[in-house]
Amino acid sequence: MISFHAITTFVQNHELVGYIIVFLGVFLEGEFTLLVAGVLAHLSAFTFGEAYLVALAGGLTKTIVGYRFGRFLRAKYPKSRFFRFVVRKVNTLLPQFKERPFWSIFISKFIFGLNNLVLIYAGFAKVRRSMYYRAELISNVTWSFLVLGLGFVFSVAAFNISHDIRKFMLLFFAFLIGFIIVQRIIHFIIEIAETKLDILEKDIWEE
Repeated sequence: MISFHAITTFVQNHELVGYIIVFLGVFLEGEFTLLVAGVLAHLSAFTFGEAYLVALAGGLTKTIVGYRFGRFLRAKYPKSRFFRFVVRKVNTLLPQFKERPFWSIFISKFIFGLNNLVLIYAGFAKVRRSMYYRAELISNVTWSFLVLGLGFVFSVAAFNISHDIRKFMLLFFAFLIGFIIVQRIIHFIIEIAETKLDILEKDIWEE
C-alpha cells in the first residue's frame, strides 16, 4: 500500500536517480518538477538544499544549451518556420525585448512556457552574452527557490489538513491545476494587453 513512508523510503533508496530526474525535469520543463521536488523535500525524501542546487544546475544547463541552439539556428536555418514562430511568440509577449533585454529575459522565467523560447531567441539574436548569462543566473536563482519553496509550503499545508495519502494527492492535483490556471491567466492577460508587433527579421544586434 502506498504511504508517505513508502514514498520517502523509495526516493531515499534511489536518491541519485531522483536527483537526475529533477535535473532533467528542470532542463526540459521546470515548474511541475520543482513543485514535486518541494513536496518530497518536505517529506524528507530530498534535502531542500540539495534539491535546490540540482534544480539550479538543470536551469543553468538549459540556459547554455538554449542560447547555443539559437546560435545554431541562426547559422544553419535563419529563415526556418520554427524560428518565425519563436520570434512571433516572444515579440507578442515581450514587445520590449530589444529595448530591455535583461528584464525581458528575467521576466520570461516566470511566464509558463515562455522561457525556453526566449533562450533560443536570445541566442539567435546574439544578445550580449554577459548580460544574457547575468539575467539568467539571477532569474534561475530566484525562480528555483520560489517554485521549490512553493511546493514545500503546499506540502506542509496539505499535510496539516490530512495525513491520508489519497487526500494529500487529491489536494496536490487540485493545487497543480490551480497553479496552471493562474499561469495561463497571467499568460493570457499579457498577450491581450500588448499590441501586436511585426515579426523581427533584420534588426538583430550584438554588442
